[in-house]
Amino acid sequence: MSEKARFTLCIQQKGVNERFERAFNELLDQNTASTRDSKQVHKERLVLTSLNNNKHYIMDDS
Repeated sequence: MSEKARFTLCIQQKGVNERFERAFNELLDQNTASTRDSKQVHKERLVLTSLNNNKHYIMDDS
């Protein structure tokens, strides 16, 4: 393989790597946001469940 061909291949590979890295980072960001949203929903459910359970206890005490 000639020097020019190797250089061209190297540049092409660098471009592929950069595109892959951008796509990977976008997926990672989406996954992180999704995980964060999922954790937030879980926390909210726990709070609502706790509030609902406490409401029953308050009603029982009346």
